[in-house]
Amino acid sequence: GAKVMGAYGFLDKSMNPDELVKKLKKIYLGGKVFSDEVMVEVLTPREIEMLELVRNGLTIDDICERIYVSKRTVSNHLANIFSKLGVTNRQEAIHIAEQLGYFPPD
Repeated sequence: GAKVMGAYGFLDKSMNPDELVKKLKKIYLGGKVFSDEVMVEVLTPREIEMLELVRNGLTIDDICERIYVSKRTVSNHLANIFSKLGVTNRQEAIHIAEQLGYFPPD
């Protein structure tokens, strides 16, 4: 997950401010911060469907034709997926989704 990709830490959004400052200082001083239980938002069934189509090699245009939605809808779903998984591209999203058990690894 995030550790493998070189992240310095993974912080839960609901963390109290004092704990957040403490962990940010640790990262600043060169440490790494990973909670025992990584908090990741759950993907919706539609987001899983979109990511599965991307995983199968479909382009945004292909997805639009396949499930009758606009490019903007597909782009919005992908942006939501990236945000929820803490990634910046399709390959990272697929990799993390596989690690989280959404899809069996290839």
